[in-house]
Amino acid sequence: MIEETESFGYLALFHDDKRGFKSVALAGSLEQLERMLSEETRNDAEPQLGASSTSEKTIEEGLDRRASELINQFSEALTSIRSMIAFTGMVMPLARTVFIEGRLKEFAENNLKNIKSDARVVVYSYDRNQFVDVKKLIGEYLELVNGHAALPKAILLSLVSTFDSFFAEIIRFFLSVHPERYTSSDRQISMKEVLTKKSIEEVIEHIIGEEINDLMRGSHTEQVKFVEEILKVKIIGHYERWPNFVEIFERRNLVAHGNLIVNTTYLKRCKEAKLTDIDKFEIGATLTLGPGYLNKALDILIEFGVLLVFTLWKKHIPDSDEKAFEHLGRVAYDFIVKKRPRLAKNLLEFALYKQNKTCSEKIRKMMTINLANANKKLKKDDECKRILDGTDWSAANNEFQICIASLRGDTRRVVELMPSVAASGVVTASEFREWPVFDWIREDPVIIEAFERVYNEPMRKNLQETVFTENVGQATKIDADAAAAKSETIGNPPP
Repeated sequence: MIEETESFGYLALFHDDKRGFKSVALAGSLEQLERMLSEETRNDAEPQLGASSTSEKTIEEGLDRRASELINQFSEALTSIRSMIAFTGMVMPLARTVFIEGRLKEFAENNLKNIKSDARVVVYSYDRNQFVDVKKLIGEYLELVNGHAALPKAILLSLVSTFDSFFAEIIRFFLSVHPERYTSSDRQISMKEVLTKKSIEEVIEHIIGEEINDLMRGSHTEQVKFVEEILKVKIIGHYERWPNFVEIFERRNLVAHGNLIVNTTYLKRCKEAKLTDIDKFEIGATLTLGPGYLNKALDILIEFGVLLVFTLWKKHIPDSDEKAFEHLGRVAYDFIVKKRPRLAKNLLEFALYKQNKTCSEKIRKMMTINLANANKKLKKDDECKRILDGTDWSAANNEFQICIASLRGDTRRVVELMPSVAASGVVTASEFREWPVFDWIREDPVIIEAFERVYNEPMRKNLQETVFTENVGQATKIDADAAAAKSETIGNPPP
């Protein structure tokens, strides 16, 4: 057992067989840490960052935990693809420049004759004997260029493949929540299959697996219609970005089968989904896959998946509304931290404005603060003010009040509240430095002076360090972090 101490959280570094380190995990409580350590010993597998510490005392608690894990695993798997998009957009163009400046230019200057040089171009001539070397270098350059051109296509294929994998797992889970559906099912299963199963539960699991396999062979529109019919939720007519959602998969099909050349199937399905400006496309036109498109596509697929789990969670797991809203708020906060305020805004607007408010007042206000901050990060100051003005904050505690004051740019009020939140511990010095809700006032000399007087430490610490943090297993913060995300279009013709 680990001795109990006054700690906010725990960082565990796991050794490999050679006493190096193989993995890392964060825990918000000793109970959570002990469980992760026991699982690591038992399974000898890499622990999950921030795995839930909730014990499965009841079936409902276990279902809640699995629903939250599905959201986390889904969003983390798709978010990991963003680094590939950044690599494509920044590193590869730089690599081409380096190749030209280094290999090609150096060879030309040392071996070829310079016949023209001005601000626009430098031209070298080569003879028959030099042609072999020139051809080899140009071949290497074209391999680099063609490899770069193939990366966006590979990213889109990977993005859709990852989405499909988790979509199937999400539907599998929620089908299994109601096994009684299969007791009256007329789906056939061979006696041979039945005899290999140890229980009726295994038989039902096999039937669900077969149903999922059949489902995933259809189009994504057919898959969503199945979810609407079997799991009794409304999606196609209620999801605002449905046309863009469909277009992503149709563009993926063009990558896989048509080298991004528009065909009749693409136009037909996008028109059926009512995609804006689809008439501007022509058969035979070649579409593009820039970083802007890929990032927006990623956000749409994450949004769809998170909201799908959130909606099914509330509908099919008893007494789960509070936990579902709380977890969605945490996920939205994390996306703002990851500099995706637009994605967070879409998630929070859905929860606050398109769902029955079956959660506590505290959670609703936390989500409202995050929504206001996300809008401010997107430079929508009027919308931020409208959101704040539309909520009654008179009974809110000082933790909320100081965040509201910062969003309104009211430095006097922030200074007035700082001693109270510091003394109560609801906003620590490090949190004041890190919470982006304070980005709007943190550099003000009046705030810096008050901070250093109240917390008795400098606002800026002279530390050269890389900090790896996860808001997992601890209390959800009520602020949001992010720089404004650039607005990008999806599904519209390239300029």
